[in-house]
Amino acid sequence: MNKIDNNLIDAIHDNIDSIEVVLRINMMCNQKCIFCFVDINSTNFFSFEDVKNQIIELKKIYNWKKIEFVITWGEPTINPDFIKIIEYLYNNWDYIRVQTNAVYFWNKSNFNKIIKYLDKIDFFISFHSSNEKIYNYITQTSWQFDLAVLGIKNLLKYNKVEINIVLNSLNINFLWNYFKFLWENFKNIWEFVLNISIMTNIYKYKQADKMLVNYTKIAEKINNSEDIIKKYNINIADSFWAPCDMPFCIWKKLFYFKDKVYTKSRIIWDRTKIENCKFCKYDNFCNGILKLYIEKFWSNEFIAIRD
Repeated sequence: MNKIDNNLIDAIHDNIDSIEVVLRINMMCNQKCIFCFVDINSTNFFSFEDVKNQIIELKKIYNWKKIEFVITWGEPTINPDFIKIIEYLYNNWDYIRVQTNAVYFWNKSNFNKIIKYLDKIDFFISFHSSNEKIYNYITQTSWQFDLAVLGIKNLLKYNKVEINIVLNSLNINFLWNYFKFLWENFKNIWEFVLNISIMTNIYKYKQADKMLVNYTKIAEKINNSEDIIKKYNINIADSFWAPCDMPFCIWKKLFYFKDKVYTKSRIIWDRTKIENCKFCKYDNFCNGILKLYIEKFWSNEFIAIRD
């Protein structure tokens, strides 16, 4: 029987002709985002040999399928074997996605180590505010804002990146400034895509009550930014699921919503559905509503979409 380490292999998404493997190569992080559910106090990481051996096991199970890798959790770039792991994946497979805060890539020495692999790598970059004070508070750092901006610029010289903002009570009122900052600092270098996320797994957040924002307010803030988004031609990610699992009845209010075929819903421990949900045309695709959200914000905003 093949042995899969669920600490290293965080998830396997089995598609028709390929699988997406989410690698959790370490739990360490150089930031301490106050809404993050990852235990960044851990010093554990997986070595290159650990990763290689697990991938060999995966190949025994999924030998005939194309394997795509997503490297996430903690800050992957601070794993001592990060470049060695990237090199191995690059030489054996066609697609790698790295979730990072980009601080590592400000340094030319670090950046030069990964340049030759960039044609197969997509980067999903967490950048939660264009205001340095808010960024520092969210990430619990005091010096990384400029380094993150420089890291993003370095990556954009060679590749398109996806920039992710997790909307919360600290940054929700500064979206106009955020969009303008992205355009002024990044758009003239290379193309980027913006992914707009909401807080999830909030039972693990120490400040969940203070950070959580009403979904309808989020939709209003985003829609009120439509002019500036279009003015700066900012490309918002067109996911096959609602952004970080925002309920479809809220997501459909957003100006960039597209009605198409979406992935099936998943059972998630911190979500639930209400009576209205079973009448919604998206019920089979929606993951439901955060339980804590219902406790804090319960209202009549969740209305089934029938047509």
